[in-house]
Amino acid sequence: MQKTVKIKKAKQSNTHKPVYNMKNLLVSLFLYVFFIAFPLFMSNWFFDIRHDKYILTLVCIGSLGLILLFYHLAQTVSNCTKPLPKTKTDAQGFLQTRQQNFAKLFLGIGTVVCTAAGVITFVAGVYSVSNITRFPNDSLGDIVVKLADELPAVLVAFCIFFGLALVGAVFYFYLYFSIKQRQGKTVRTVLTNKFSTTDVGVIAFFAVSLISTLLSQNFIFSFDGTAGRNNGLILIFAYLVIYFIISRNFYFSHGPFLAFAGVSVIVCLLALLNYFYIDPLGTYANLSEEDVDRFITTIGNKNLFSAFICVAMPLCAVMYLMAKQIAARLVYLFAVGWCMIGLIVADSYSGYIALVVLLVCCLVYALKNPVRLQRFLVLCSVILLSGKLLYVLTLIFKQEKEVESFSKVFFSGNISTAFLVIGVAGAVALAVMFKKQPNLHEAEFPKIVAKVFCGLVAAGVLVIAALFVNYTFIDTTTPIGSNMEFLRFNDDWGTHRGYYWRRSFDIFLSQDAKGMFFGIGPDNLKTYFNALFGSESMRMYGEITGTAHNEFLDYLINIGIFGLAAYLTVIIFSVVRVFRCRKSATVALAFAAVIVCYCSQGVVNIINPIVTPLLFVFIALAENMLRKAENKLCN
Repeated sequence: MQKTVKIKKAKQSNTHKPVYNMKNLLVSLFLYVFFIAFPLFMSNWFFDIRHDKYILTLVCIGSLGLILLFYHLAQTVSNCTKPLPKTKTDAQGFLQTRQQNFAKLFLGIGTVVCTAAGVITFVAGVYSVSNITRFPNDSLGDIVVKLADELPAVLVAFCIFFGLALVGAVFYFYLYFSIKQRQGKTVRTVLTNKFSTTDVGVIAFFAVSLISTLLSQNFIFSFDGTAGRNNGLILIFAYLVIYFIISRNFYFSHGPFLAFAGVSVIVCLLALLNYFYIDPLGTYANLSEEDVDRFITTIGNKNLFSAFICVAMPLCAVMYLMAKQIAARLVYLFAVGWCMIGLIVADSYSGYIALVVLLVCCLVYALKNPVRLQRFLVLCSVILLSGKLLYVLTLIFKQEKEVESFSKVFFSGNISTAFLVIGVAGAVALAVMFKKQPNLHEAEFPKIVAKVFCGLVAAGVLVIAALFVNYTFIDTTTPIGSNMEFLRFNDDWGTHRGYYWRRSFDIFLSQDAKGMFFGIGPDNLKTYFNALFGSESMRMYGEITGTAHNEFLDYLINIGIFGLAAYLTVIIFSVVRVFRCRKSATVALAFAAVIVCYCSQGVVNIINPIVTPLLFVFIALAENMLRKAENKLCN
């Protein structure tokens, strides 16, 4: 009797174990390819890097989507050809379900084919019209009128394909929900079980972007993003696709992330060589002297390279703190050291903002027990030691690019040396204590310790905010040091970001209700900024911007209040849900760290097709871990 009970319990426990299937394998292969090829791939001309990575992103995501679509169709065919059950009652129900599955299969294929044919027909028609040069300044209505005049057959074909796709989609979902209702599930139950708040936010983000594109006065620019940095509707749709693929089909292993850590080391090594004017890839040959100082490694612009570090470094740092295998921890720690070197040579304040946020988050996580605290001290020591290593290399090569005074604090300042000594001493002291008291590994700090630290951080933020208000609005004349200039906001703040923010917000305020709620169209700010403030910007700073240099302000202007709200919903609920499930979805903390650090640097950086795709990949990975944790709790 006891044996049968044990067997039943074993069977019950095994029923909820995740099964590694073909979809998991395909997603894992995609992550390997994406994490390795995406950072390293580049052409021989630095200004093509953005376009090259944009195309690579679309090719990778499109290929994975098509492979999974055909796999799903093959699986559906296989289910439809299963033999009938032996009992007559079961056979009737099975036969009815099989017929509906067949119908759903053909409707799904027809809907996908008609949608693709309609989009291809419309886009081909747009780009084949003789007066294509006028299209970027035309709205969707103007384009439809021109197609009706010059290529009426194209417009008719598009309407037919779109109509067939719409009808097919309606019947497809009707069959889908009818099958679910026969299984005892209501439409509301199916929808609430399938979509989380983050899912709804991602769908809303794309939907608002689509509406913004359709309403835009520059339809083509909004569609493909060629006016700005290729962040048009096409790329946003790719984010939607890859989010739902990864969030539903990823099976966790350290392999893809160790590969990403290794690639990050290579990228940072190339950045270090470029820092000393060593050009192994021969990319500086076609650049001016000014561009040589601004462009670095396989990422391109040093601000975008800094954004890449703000994705790689948080991932490796948090993975190091929680990894159980010693080999994996060493790889992640090694990558963190190289990322710090990359951050210094990138010489971008956006990276240091993310670094501060990362260290605060890691310390809050480390204040749980002595083992985490020791790893945190080792992490800080490696970060500071990397700066000292860079200082030694500057003494050897004696020819490096100029960096800001704040960056030099990490490799030639006494403050960093003092913190390095404290970190090493603390880590060694804890190691000695672990040997003398083995039970110390299982000890935990009181919760009040983390709360006190969070209170100190909050107090520090309030002090900085008070100083910012004082030097910006009250005491606007007292000189402050170069390292404290961020406390006084004006047009010159943050390499002219103050001016870009002010004028970008003027563009937002000049819009009507439609423009405020749905924006001017994805990645369309450059068109408006050049038309309204291009001459003023050239006169004041000798350059024109295509972005507000603030991701949240960019989204506010390009896709409006609704679009920014959807984006913030995705970010906030991803992080909050990870924090709530931190015990059952521990690995998701690393992905949440990536999201937080990316967004912190995004306050002074730009949306781009080089690093932003990585953000949505890690949002999808966090959602994947959360769904599995929530399913375990339900089971």
